[in-house]
Parts: sequence; structure tokens; C-alpha cells
Amino acid sequence: MTRWTDAQARAIEARGRTLVTAAAGSGKTSVLTELVATRLLSGELAPSEVCAVTFTEKAAQEMRGRIAAKLVDAERFDLLADLELARIGTIHALCSWILRHHGTAVGVAPGALILDEAQSAFVRAEALRSVLESAEARGDADVHWLRARMGDARIATTLDAVFDIAATTTESVRLVVPADVSSPVKRSTTKKPQPDVVLVPLADCQRALTALTSLWDAYAADVERRKRALGRLSFDDLERLAVEAVRIEEVATSLRAKWSIVLVDEFQDTNERQYELLDTIGGERLFMVGDEWQSIYRFRGADIDVFRARKAEMAARGGGIEVLTNFRSTAPVLDVVNRVFGDPEIFASYLDVLPGTDAQRGAVGPSVELLIVPAHDEEGGRGGVDAVSEYEAARVAQRIAELVESGRAEPGDIAVLYRTRTHAAVYERAIRAWGIPVLRTASDGFYDQRDVRDVLALLALVRNRRDDGAALAALAGPVGGLSWSELDEIAQRARAEGTTLLEAAGASQIAGAARVRAVLDELVDVMERESLVRLVARTVELPELELGAASQSDGAVRLANLRRLVELAEGASQIGVADVAGLLEFVDAQRRGAKVGEASIADESLGAVRLLTVHASKGLESPYVFVVESAGSTTPPSDAVPDPVLDTDGVVHLALPGADGRCRRTPQHDELHKAHAAAEQAELQRLWYVAMTRAERRLVVSGRWNFEPTSKGEPRAVTGHLKWIAPAFGAVAPFGGMGHVSQVLDGMVVLDTRAADREPIAVWHPPSSDAVLADLLALPPAETPATAPAVPTDAPDPHALRERLRAHVGDGGSQEWRQLDGTRLHDAVARLLDAARSGVALDGLLDPEQGPWLTDRVRARLTPVVESDVFRRLAALGARAEVPYVAAASDDDVVTSRVAPGVSIARALVQVDAGRFDALARTEDGGWWVVDWKT
Repeated sequence: MTRWTDAQARAIEARGRTLVTAAAGSGKTSVLTELVATRLLSGELAPSEVCAVTFTEKAAQEMRGRIAAKLVDAERFDLLADLELARIGTIHALCSWILRHHGTAVGVAPGALILDEAQSAFVRAEALRSVLESAEARGDADVHWLRARMGDARIATTLDAVFDIAATTTESVRLVVPADVSSPVKRSTTKKPQPDVVLVPLADCQRALTALTSLWDAYAADVERRKRALGRLSFDDLERLAVEAVRIEEVATSLRAKWSIVLVDEFQDTNERQYELLDTIGGERLFMVGDEWQSIYRFRGADIDVFRARKAEMAARGGGIEVLTNFRSTAPVLDVVNRVFGDPEIFASYLDVLPGTDAQRGAVGPSVELLIVPAHDEEGGRGGVDAVSEYEAARVAQRIAELVESGRAEPGDIAVLYRTRTHAAVYERAIRAWGIPVLRTASDGFYDQRDVRDVLALLALVRNRRDDGAALAALAGPVGGLSWSELDEIAQRARAEGTTLLEAAGASQIAGAARVRAVLDELVDVMERESLVRLVARTVELPELELGAASQSDGAVRLANLRRLVELAEGASQIGVADVAGLLEFVDAQRRGAKVGEASIADESLGAVRLLTVHASKGLESPYVFVVESAGSTTPPSDAVPDPVLDTDGVVHLALPGADGRCRRTPQHDELHKAHAAAEQAELQRLWYVAMTRAERRLVVSGRWNFEPTSKGEPRAVTGHLKWIAPAFGAVAPFGGMGHVSQVLDGMVVLDTRAADREPIAVWHPPSSDAVLADLLALPPAETPATAPAVPTDAPDPHALRERLRAHVGDGGSQEWRQLDGTRLHDAVARLLDAARSGVALDGLLDPEQGPWLTDRVRARLTPVVESDVFRRLAALGARAEVPYVAAASDDDVVTSRVAPGVSIARALVQVDAGRFDALARTEDGGWWVVDWKT
């Protein structure tokens, strides 16, 4: 039985409006789970009376699964059967539900669809392009002048930023009017008074604002027009319209009657509009859980003042509960965290987080390291920014290798966190150089993944065979597999003959070049006969790409990325993109505007070092956490467009372009920016708190510094966040000099100023789980392959892979290919069952409109399945596909399913079993029908 702390117990037993301040690692998910399960089991609540709002769908699934487990333990299968009636999901899922049931009250059709981030970014990009073209067509002199001075990229950045501001406010916004603006000036910084220098003449400021206002009005209107034409809503629309709906008393009354409790997790990342919605439907039954120090989503509109206002309100009425016991990190780690953030100059009202178990308290430190990496080579040179990052990445990689080599950690025990992913690839290469597997997880550059780049290169060539960049990627990638010397031969031929790379390749006798031509001919044929989505699906299914991805240690994620690319193509087609050129424009819009992350199926059991942003690490915990790039610049480039700022009157102030094209803040904008910058700095400090509290056993913070003194013999300035982190850790420049190891902060932190001093060697030798595939690829050494953008140096030799694929895999006869094909068919059958449950008739299940995954080959394989008696029986029973289960061994060693209670499934081989049923249905007589597909 779980032993709850006093604070946790008070939270579980609380009734009425409550705010729980839950520190990092304090078990808030367990508390929320226990709260709901306890009230369900006591009969105080029915499942349908529960509304819980989580920050992510993953968190929602985890909460639902934990509640289900508690119901199973209590053998309350009646409640388990009704658990689906509980409304557990994200804020946008809640808004969508409200609009499905009450949307007609605010003019939303019941079947309205949602624009995902990728689609929304494309709609906005297309709207801006159209608005600019229209302005030019009608001869708008102000817009023409603005485009010449500011450039379309800066205009797009400015208008998108205004759009994001408008999307998170409860009221409409407007741009500052030209009459209210003053010229940007450069203030004198000398002791002797000097007149201010006008950076942008007032007339130019007013002309720029006139043009920007015209473009903003047209842009916002065009985005709305396009959404209406598509019959779709954005996430912003969901929130705005859901709030409008609950402002109608009849709707609010209905929702308050439906839900007896409204729980909100991660409340610190709520904005004012979301709070209005939650407060309206929750009222005195609103249960909020959050932590002020973990509010890190200001850039998405989160407003920490919403949390602070509720905290003050609840303190005044005695409804606040503070849960400060941590069950994640050891005491030596927490001691440092408390010392750093307990400084009133950093967190003004911080309360120490305390270890919750004897094991945590008994850990011996120091367990925190500060790596100050020399930011120059042995000759004193610094190199460029990338070179300096490579110094730090090499040192971090060596430290990771030392942990792995010593046996203290396995790769899956380690996470590397960074604020931005600018140099993520540098760290990935450095760690892989030691033979350690790496997984870059969600939110890290979907379109930068090599398998995705391979597909896009082929598609670019389908559109235009004269695209030499795409040709190079295709020839060097898995389909062509050309070596450096072969590529050089083709490039020299192309230069000599004045032809494209692809034409020069066609005139060669190189087998890989012929394979690229054959694949392109096949894809062009598909493009002419089938839809865009089928073309992308066929490209993804090329054996060299699909099986090549599957053969890697992170094959599950790489295959998911390929499938996700097909899904993105389907999303593009849903909003009118019909050809390859349009798809590539869609992709370009994503690169600029949408945060498309790598397919989020990352599994800790993959046994790889995880590289991810701090934002993506929310909810993560890891035995060893490295937080890198602490000295990275926090100031934008000088040519960046300063962010627009909203004032209290709903007016947006913009930076305006000078004659050199650079955008500068006006005096009014500058004053508002000071408060904006202070809030930004405070959030960045909270970001570091989140990063450091992910560590269970050891925390390593790294940053770089140039140990070479200035020409005056003085220590150089410390940059970035290291400027405050190092002193907080008790370390002050010059850090005791280069090449030393010492202890600081009363012995709680190890300060290490050594550079990387070992050449990377393979230090990780896991037991091979893919020996068969390794044998498949074991050929005599081939010439070193080229490392063009599509093929990294750590990939298997693409030439050898191509030959083996042709000889052993191309016919689909290998064991590996059969397994891959079987996995795809399982996914397809699951989709068919889901479609049948949603009301699609049996004779329409194989209709091409069901989705791009229904290729001709898959449809041929599925036809006998759909026509079988078993499938028809499952469809008639409303069977569910891919149902997760957990099974525990009873005394008689028979496994009893937690999903199908009372049914003996199999004799136990282990104490606990977990997995998924391919299909599960409840029969008319109350029994269960469990189906396992075999392909």
C-alpha cells in the first residue's frame, strides 16, 4: 500500500476548489490518480462525472492507465468498463468536445475538422503569399516600398508574431497607428551629453506602419477565409470558440451539471483564456495542480500570472496545499538545486524541495558536475561558432563515454538536454563517435532526419530532374549508394559536358545511378496515375528506404518517421495540395513555421542516449542528465526582427525597418520590451530549474569559456546563462585555470576545466539483437561511401545494402522483410477495425478514400481478411484493435488478463506480462473474444 506524505494525503482528501503546488518529482500524477480512483471506488464519483485536463496526450494516457490499474486491483470491472466515459485529455481535446456538443450555439458545424500545426503553417504561408501578390497587383506603393526595404522574410516574421499574439489573447488586437509612433533612436552613452541619433526617420516609420497595417488586416482576413473554405478550425479557434460557448449560460449550466470535478494538471502553463473556460465549467469544483517554477511555455501563450493570482486567491481562503517532497532525485542533487534556486535574486519565494526516501537521503555526493570547456584549441585559436560547440560536444561525449565504459551507466540511462537544438547534430556525432547509440527525440527537427531527407530528395527529382542538390542526395543515399569516387566521376562529367548531375549519371555505367533512374521512372509513373499521397507512400515503401531504416538500432523511430511523412502528405492533400511542387512548398512552410518533431514513439527500452530540448523533457526523468550549451548566446542576431509587444490596451508595437533593412524598436516599443525581456529572463531561469530537476542520480552542466586572458591580462567575460549559473555553483572566472578538477560550493559540485583528451573508440558493445540482419549486410569491404547530406557516416554502407537488398530482399522473401510486411499489415487491419467501429460499412472499408496506407498491394492483401468470417464477426461486435493489457500470475500460475477479467489466457512464463491484443470484442453473452493475427 502506498504511503502518502501528509501534504499528498491532504491533496487526495481535499474537497472543493483547490490549488496544489507540486514541486518537481513530487508524485503529482500519482496524487491525481489516487484522488480520482478513490472517489470512483467510494461511489462519490461516476466515471462520466470526471473531467481531467492534462498538458499532453501522453500524460492523459498515463493517467487513464493508472486509474484503470487501480480499478483492476480493486476488481471493479464495472467501473473499468465505464472509464472511457471520463473526459481525460488536453485542453484542446476538451475544447473540441465542447464544440462537438455545443458548437452550433456559436456557429460551428458539428463535423468541423481541426487544422494541425503543419496544415496551419501552410495556410498562413499561402495567405501571406496571396496578400503580397494582391498588393503588388493593385499597385500598392507603400507595400512595394516596404518589401524592397524590409524583405518578405522579415515581413512574414513580423506578421506571424502578431498572429501568435492575437491567438493567445481574449480580445482582438490592433497595430499601433502611425500617428502614435516615434522614431527609433540611438541614445548617447558618453558622459558628455550628445543628441540622440535618429535611426529611422518618422516619415519612414509611419509609411512602414501604414503598409504593415494594410498587410496585417488582409493577412488575418485571408487566413480566416481559407479556414472557412476548408471547413476547418485552428487550435486558436478551438479555444476562442469554446470560451464563447461556455459564456452562454445554458451551455455552462449543462457542463457544470455533467462534471462533478474538473482537474487541471500543469496549471502553471495555462493562459487567461484557458482559465476562463476551466473556471466557468469547474467553479468551486476546480482542482488545480502546478508549480510556478516549472512554467516554461510563455512562448506559446502561457501566463504565469494566472497561476500566481490563483495561488494568492487560494492562500487567502485556505485552499492551497504545498507538496514539496521529491521522490526522484538524490539528496546531493537536490542540495545543489536548492542552493542555486533558493537565492532570492533568482527565485524570490522558492521553498526547498526535500528528498522523500531513505535511499535518496543516503546517497553520497558530490553528484553534480560543472564542466567548463576551453573554448579554443591548443594553439589558442577559437574557430567559428560551430567549432567552439564541437569542443564542448567532444568533452561531453567523452564524459558520457567514461560513464558507459566504467559500467556506471548504460546509454539508456543518459539524457542530454539543451535549450535550442542549433547544435544538436554536433552532439549526436560526437557521442556516436564512441560507438554509443543516440536517439534525438520529439521536437528535434523532423525534416532534418536522414530518412525524411532521402524521401524528399527523390520527390524533388520527380518534380525537377535538373535539381542537382536533390540528385546528389539521391545518388549518395540508400537508393543510389554511390561512393565518393563515383560521385566525383559524375560531377566531373557534368562540369565537362555542361549537363546536370542526373544526366551525367545516366551516361555513366555505374549501377547505382541506373537504380536511381529506374526508381524515378517508377515514381513518375505513380505520380501520373495516382494521388500525391500514394506517390509519397510508394516512395517511403522503397525497400532501400524502408528496410534500410528498419535495420538501424533506432529503426522503430525511423520507420515511424517515414510513416509520419505519409501522414503529413495526407494532411497537405486535405487542404488542397495536389502535386509534388505544392507538397515541397508545404514542407518549406513547416520548416519556417511549424514545430514538427520526430515521430514521438521514443521508447526508453531502445537503450540509447536521448538528445532533446528542455521543453521536450517535461515529464522525463533520467539517472544521468547532461545540460549543455550553458554559455550559448541568449541574444538574437543583430539582423533578427525584434519581437512585437502587446500593451495593456491591446495595441501591438512593432520594430520598424531602417534604410539598411534592419528592424529597430521605437521608444514606446523599447519601454515595453524591457518588461518583456525581464519576463523572458525569468522564464529562462525556470527552464534551467526544469532541466536540473530531471536528474535522478547525477547532474552534469557544461559550458565553454576562453581561458586566454584579454590583451589587458584580464579574464574574459562569461557569456550566456553560465554568467549566473557558474557563480550559483560557487565557480568564478578564471575557474582555477584550465585543466584542473576541484570541488566548489562547499564540496557539493565538482568543477572540471579539462578539455577532451582522448580519441573516440567504441566503448559500448551491446548483445546483438539483429544478428540475422548483420549477417545479411556482411559483405567484403566496399569503397568508402560518400557522406552527402542524405547519408551520415554512421549509416551502413549503402552500396553493400543495395546489393543485398537486390539479391535477398527485393523479392520480399527474407525473414526481415516478412516481419516488416507483417507489421504493416497488422497496422492496416487495426485501422480497418477502427473504421468499422466508427460506422464505415464493410463494403467501404477498402475504398481508397480511407487513406494513403491503402496501397494496391496492401488492399490486395486485406481483401481476404475483410471478407473472412472472423473479421465480419469482429466488426459486428464493435471490436477494438491494439488493446493494451497487463497480466499478473495468480497462485495457480495461470495468467489472468486485466482487460478481459476472468479469462485464462496462457500459462505464465513470468510474474507479469504486458502487451497488446490485436483485437478484442465483448460477445453477446458477456464473454470476451481475443484475436491474434498471424501474417
